[in-house]
Amino acid sequence: MALANDSDEPSLLPSANRPEGGADAAPGPDPAGDDTGSGWPRLLVRPWTNLRLAIKIPLLVVAAAIVAGMAGAVADYSWASRQLRAVAEDKLLGLLQARMVTVSDYLASVGRDLRLGSQTPVVVEGLAALSNGYGLLGPQAAASLYRSYVTENPNPEPRRSRLDQAPDGSAYSAAHALFHPGLRDFAQVYGYRDLLLIDLGGNVIYSVNKRPDFASRVAPDGHGGLAETFRAAIANKASGKVAFVDFTPYQAAAGDLTGFVAAIVYSKAREPLGVLVLALAVDPIDRLMQGAAGLGQTGETLIVGQDLLVRSASRLADDASILQQRSSIDVIKNGFAGESGLGYGREEHANGTVSDVLVAYTPLDFLGTRWVIAAKADTDEIYSPVRAMGQQALVNGFSMALVVAVIGFAITILSVVRPINAVVGAMDEMRNGDRDAPLHLPERGDEIGDVSRALVAFRASLIERDKLDAEKQRESLQAESGRRFRAIAESSPMALIVIEADGGGIRYANPVAHALLGFDADKPLEEPMAAFFESQSEMDRLRGLVMAGLADNVETRLRRVSGETFPAALSSRAFDYDGRAAFAIGLVDLTQIQEAQAEIQRQRERIYQSERIGALGSLLAGVAHELNNPLSVVVAQATMLEELATDQATVTRGGKIRNAAERCARIVKTFLAMARQRPPSRTAVDLNEVVAAALELLSYNLRTAGIEVTADLAPTLPSIWADPDQLSQVVTNLIVNAQQAMADHQGQRRLHVATTADAETHTVCVAVTDSGPGVPADIKARIFEPFFTTKPLGVGTGIGLSVCHGVVSSHGGTIELTDAAGGGAVFRVRLPVGDETGQTAAAPSVPPPVAAGQRILVVDDEPGVAEVLSDILEIDGYAIDLADSGQAALDLIAVHAYDAVISDVHMPDRDGIALYRGIKEVRPELARKLVLVTGDSLGASIQAFLDSTGVPCIEKPFLPAEVRRIVAEMLAGTGPAR
Repeated sequence: MALANDSDEPSLLPSANRPEGGADAAPGPDPAGDDTGSGWPRLLVRPWTNLRLAIKIPLLVVAAAIVAGMAGAVADYSWASRQLRAVAEDKLLGLLQARMVTVSDYLASVGRDLRLGSQTPVVVEGLAALSNGYGLLGPQAAASLYRSYVTENPNPEPRRSRLDQAPDGSAYSAAHALFHPGLRDFAQVYGYRDLLLIDLGGNVIYSVNKRPDFASRVAPDGHGGLAETFRAAIANKASGKVAFVDFTPYQAAAGDLTGFVAAIVYSKAREPLGVLVLALAVDPIDRLMQGAAGLGQTGETLIVGQDLLVRSASRLADDASILQQRSSIDVIKNGFAGESGLGYGREEHANGTVSDVLVAYTPLDFLGTRWVIAAKADTDEIYSPVRAMGQQALVNGFSMALVVAVIGFAITILSVVRPINAVVGAMDEMRNGDRDAPLHLPERGDEIGDVSRALVAFRASLIERDKLDAEKQRESLQAESGRRFRAIAESSPMALIVIEADGGGIRYANPVAHALLGFDADKPLEEPMAAFFESQSEMDRLRGLVMAGLADNVETRLRRVSGETFPAALSSRAFDYDGRAAFAIGLVDLTQIQEAQAEIQRQRERIYQSERIGALGSLLAGVAHELNNPLSVVVAQATMLEELATDQATVTRGGKIRNAAERCARIVKTFLAMARQRPPSRTAVDLNEVVAAALELLSYNLRTAGIEVTADLAPTLPSIWADPDQLSQVVTNLIVNAQQAMADHQGQRRLHVATTADAETHTVCVAVTDSGPGVPADIKARIFEPFFTTKPLGVGTGIGLSVCHGVVSSHGGTIELTDAAGGGAVFRVRLPVGDETGQTAAAPSVPPPVAAGQRILVVDDEPGVAEVLSDILEIDGYAIDLADSGQAALDLIAVHAYDAVISDVHMPDRDGIALYRGIKEVRPELARKLVLVTGDSLGASIQAFLDSTGVPCIEKPFLPAEVRRIVAEMLAGTGPAR
C-alpha cells in the first residue's frame, strides 16, 4: 500500500521534494495521528482524536466553562459555609457568656447578702434575744411558739409574717416584735423564700414566714436541705465560711424547689450564737435563663447539676422540667471537669426522638457546688442557612456556567473555527496546485494568524529568505514594543520603575516616579533601588517578595532624596526589558489614603460615643424601673409605720426610713424624667443646704478616708431656681470624685467646699477643691466626655462628670476645671440666680370622706406591691381582694361586685390596658372606676391611652396619702371627668 496517497491530510511539500516510489516511501506516522498504543485505551481515545477541531474546540470551551462555573460555586459555598458556621458558633458562645454573667452576679449577690446579714445588728442582737426568750419558755418552747405564731396566727398561711407579736406576754414575743419587722423586710426586699435563725442546739427559733419548719429541731443526722445546711454551717464554725446546699424539693415549702445558704452568727466577742439560713427559690435563676432572644426555634440555655438534672426550666417543654429533665448530652460532662468549650452531641428528648445539637458549655462554681451552664441549639436549625446557600450557589454557578458556555461557544465559532476553516481551505487550494489564486486568510495576532502568515510565506518562497524576513520582522516588533512601553509609561499616572533582576539597578523611571522620589525629571535615577528604602531589613523583605512574584500592593515606607519618608504600596511584575530579565515596579503614595482612613476612624469613634450615650439613657430608665417596685413597698410601709406606731421611738425611726426612701424615690423619678426627656421639676433651692446635705451624707466615708473637710458657705446666698435632687447629685459626684482622686495620695488630704455669690453676673458658685495629684494637661479637654475615665477598671465608669456637665448645662450654668494652688484640682459650678416670681403654690386639696366597706380589687403581678396597696386601703376600711394578672382579675370581676379596681400597667397574661378594655366590655360602669399604677417610663402609646380615656395613673414609688386621696376622690365622684 502507499501511505502517502492514502492519508487524508494535505501535504505541504512540493512534488519535487517528495520521496519517490509509492510503496518504497519511508513510513510516516499513523493516519490517526495518535500514539496511545493498542487495545481498549486506543479505542476510547481514537474517536476524540479523529474529531475535527471545528467541533472539538467549542466542546472544550463549553466543558471548561461548566467546570469552572461549578468549581467556583463549590469554592464560594465552601468558604461561605465556614463563615456562617463560625458566626453561629460565636453567637452561641456569646449567649452562653451573657447567661454566665447574669447568673454569677445573682449568686454573688446571695453570698454578699448572707455575709452582710450575719453581721448586721438586727441579726446578731435578734438571734441573741430570741434565743434567750426561747430558753425562758422551758421544755415546751417549741410547741408554745408553734401554737402562738402558726396555729393561732390570725393571718392565713401566705401572710403569717404580718404577725409582729403574739399575745402571750413572753420575752420571746417581745424580742420578736422588736426584730421581726427588720428581718422580714430583709427577706422580702432581697426576694428570699424565707429567713431562719437556728441556735447552736439545732432549734429553729425564728422564721419569717412561719412555715412547718418553724419551732422544729434539726436532727444531727436528719435529711433535707435545712438539716444539711445547718450541719455544714456548724462544721465551718471555726472558719466562718458560708455553707450552701443545692436545690431540692423541700417539704416544709409545699414541695417547692428550695436551696439553702447559711453562715454562723457571732457575737461582738466573736462567740458563735447560732446559724443564719436563707431559703432560696429557684425562680430568680430560672427567669435569668429563660430569655429567648437570639436562640431561634430550638435553642435554649440551661443549668445542669452534677446529677445531670437541670436547675432551670426548659423554654421548649410544656411541663415543668426543673430537677426532672435529665441532660443526655455527653459533652456537657466536660464542664464538671472545669473545662469550657464548644462541641457537638446528640440529645434524647422526652418523646423518644434524638437530635444533633451544638453545645457551648462552661462550669459555674458557687460555694463548693459546681454546676454547668450550657447553651444549645439543633444543628439542623443552625446550619439550615448553609444548606440553602449551597443549593443557591449550585444554581447560580450552573446558570453562570451556562451563560459563559454559550458566549464562549459563539466566540469560539467566530474567532477560532471559521478562521481555521479558512486556513484549511487555502491549504487545500495549494495542495491542488492553485497557488496563484488570492488567499482569503484572517489577519490575526494569534496562532491562527501565525499559520496564515506561514502559509503566505511558504507560498512566496521556500528558501532561506523566509528566515531572514522573519528575523527582521521580530526585531521590528521588539523595537515597536519598546517604543510603546515608553509611551505608555510616560503617560501613566502611576509611578513606574524598571529595575534589573540582578543587582537592582534602575533601568527606567517615568516622570511620576521622579516626582514621587524627589528627583529632577530631566536627570536619570543613578542610585540603586535599595537607596530608597527606609531600612536594610525592609529592603531585604520586599526584595524576597518581588523575586518570589508575591509583591502585590505590599505596604512599606520609602525615603525621598530629601530624607523624608512616606507610606507607599508596591507592586511588581517580571518581564523582559531589552533582552534582559527585569522587574516593573509600580508605586502608589499612601499618605492621603492613610489620612483619610484615620479621619474615618475618628468619625467612627464619634458615632460609637453617640451610641454609648443613647445606651446610657436606656440603662438609667431600666434601673429606675427595677427599683420602683421595692421602693414602693419601702415608702408605703415606712409611712404607715410612722402613722400607726404608738411610741415616739418607732415614729422617729419610721420617719427616718420614710425620708430616706422618699429621697430614693425622687432620684428614681429623676431617672425616669431623664429617660422621658422631660424637663426636671424645679423650685427655689438654697445651694448651701444642698452642699451641707451632701457633706453630711458623705461625712463617714470622708472621715474614714482620712480627709480633712472644711466648708466656707456664704451666709447671704440668694436662692436659685433648680431641681434640688439633680443639684445634690452634682455636688455629691464632685465630692466623691475628689475623694477618689486623693485615695492613693501620700500627703495630707484636704477637701474644701465654698459657695459664693456674684452680684454683677447674677450667679452663685460652688467650688470643690482637693489636694490630690490634679488632672494632667493632656486629658483636661476630655474630662467631661461620657465614659472617659482615668480610674482603674471597676473603680470608675466615666459617666459621673459627664452627668454633672449635662445637669449643670440644663440649668443654664457652667462647670469648669482648674488647677489648685499647691497641687490638686478645683471644680467650679456657676448657676444663674433663680427667678421664682409668678410661681404660686397650689392650694392643698381636701380629700372627700372615705366610705368604709366598699370593695376594691387590687391587680399586680408583684406580691409585695399588691400587699402594700391592700394594707394602705384596709386602714380606711375598704374590703380588698388581690389578683396577680389581668385574666385573674376578669375572672373575679365576673363573680364579684367591685366598687373600684387598681391595676399595674405591665403584667403577664393581660396588661393594664387590656384589662381596662375587658372590663369595659362586661362592666362599663366599673371601667370608669379604674386606677392604673406604673413604675416604668410612660411610652407614647401608654400616654396616648391615658389622655384618650382619662384613666388616672399613680407612678411608683407612691405615697399612701396619694393612693388614699385618688381612690377616695374616684369613689366619691370628685376625680377628673372620665
